[in-house]
Amino acid sequence: MVEEGTFREDLFYRLNVVNIHVPSLRDRKEDIPLLTQYFINKYCTSMNKPTIAIDNAALKRLIECDFPGNIRELENMIERALVIGNGKKITLKDFSFERKIIKLSSESLDEQEKNHISQILSKYDWNISRSAKALQVDRVTLYNKIKKYNLKAFGK
Repeated sequence: MVEEGTFREDLFYRLNVVNIHVPSLRDRKEDIPLLTQYFINKYCTSMNKPTIAIDNAALKRLIECDFPGNIRELENMIERALVIGNGKKITLKDFSFERKIIKLSSESLDEQEKNHISQILSKYDWNISRSAKALQVDRVTLYNKIKKYNLKAFGK
């Protein structure tokens, strides 16, 4: 940051007293079971719930994760599992392992909406009722969007 000119050099040297390198969680897989238990205890206590166990399959899947969000991502996953789970044991179904990545694009919002509607229409073979339900809009709104974007069924 100093080289890029985004951080003052004198301030950097004033703050740079001790350097501590902490490897990311993906490089410390052996810490995941211990951290998981710590977060379970922490959130069960804060929610006034009895401490619950985690299923071996769920723990194994956590260990396989890369955790680009590091320990905070693990913590959030455990908290979510405790909130939405059945309260008896944390299982695989209590976690959402799908990562939805938002692709940065230069397309306008209208262009993105047009593409999304087109994909849904194709997925449901231009069945307006099913497409509208999937898009969580009513059929009239979908018809208006089709007209607005001049969408046409391919091959029909």
